[in-house]
Amino acid sequence: METQIRTYGKLLIFGSYAILEPGNIGLVVNVNKGTTTKIEETREGQLVLDIKNFDISVSGTVQGHKINLKKEHDEVYYVKNAIEYSFKYLKNQGIKIKDVKITSINDPELFITRKLKTGFGSSATSTVGVVAAILELHGIENRKLVYKIARYAHYKSQGRIGSGFDISAACYGNHFFMAENHSMDTFEKYMESEQGLLKEVFYWPQNLIPIIIFTGNSASTTELVKKVFEYREKNPQEYKLLMQEYNFINIACKKAFELNNLELIRKQLEKSWEFRKLLGEKAKVDIESKKITRILEKLKKHGAFAAGLLGAGGGDSIIALCTNKLNRNTLIEYAQNSGLTVLDNVEIVNKGYEAI
Repeated sequence: METQIRTYGKLLIFGSYAILEPGNIGLVVNVNKGTTTKIEETREGQLVLDIKNFDISVSGTVQGHKINLKKEHDEVYYVKNAIEYSFKYLKNQGIKIKDVKITSINDPELFITRKLKTGFGSSATSTVGVVAAILELHGIENRKLVYKIARYAHYKSQGRIGSGFDISAACYGNHFFMAENHSMDTFEKYMESEQGLLKEVFYWPQNLIPIIIFTGNSASTTELVKKVFEYREKNPQEYKLLMQEYNFINIACKKAFELNNLELIRKQLEKSWEFRKLLGEKAKVDIESKKITRILEKLKKHGAFAAGLLGAGGGDSIIALCTNKLNRNTLIEYAQNSGLTVLDNVEIVNKGYEAI
């Protein structure tokens, strides 16, 4: 019998870098594009991974909870870690591990021409989808458990970097996010700890129309974060004060959304995005290039109420907000005529992963 898990991508609206520090606030929402993970039992002693978007099909064997693939591929790294930590949990619980075939299919909107990532969190959607599918095939339906295994696997895959907001969004849907304050030294200790994730449900304002526009370049969030952390190591006191100020701005963003005050939302979002740019200048990393700044300014002159880079910046996608359909149409026409890729079929939804 085949089990399918549908996992939805994310947009980090504000709070990037700040939420790497426990207690700081950010806003993450889901989009209607993501990853479908299929799982079924296979013949004994055989594990098969089928990554459709990269035309990769590879088999291997399982020893304990470790996977030995006949051929290693960089594109299966996140999926492989998700499988191994899911198997490790099952093994620790004394549950017999089934031989499986796992098929992972990303929606085309997650990559441009199958190469350039748009920043919707394909690594997180793939990780959560695999963990949820494996647990369900073994008779376990537990969202908190899926979150914890996926969170640890993804954290390890990224070189022990990340707040887990993308995993949280894939599991729980739209929310104001605050990072947990837990040691993640070992898998067993993390699994035994009480979940420290703090989240507050969020509903997108109906009077704000989001348009997602690909910048033309993908960015490595891991590399951007490493640069910011290098700055933190060299300037700990300055970094601490900057983060405090940044978080105050993001708290004000949260309040503006809660009040559904459009002018206040615009003012505070632009403050937050500008502060993220300042952080990049301090860390000597191109979080928002001059070219991107010019694009944002032009978008605001052609229908956008507000516009800024999503997530960690550096590239990937822009979110442009409009207040009516006329401005939306004007913006899309301008962006397309300017050679930008408008992902006009991407919409904000409020959905954690679900079994299909």
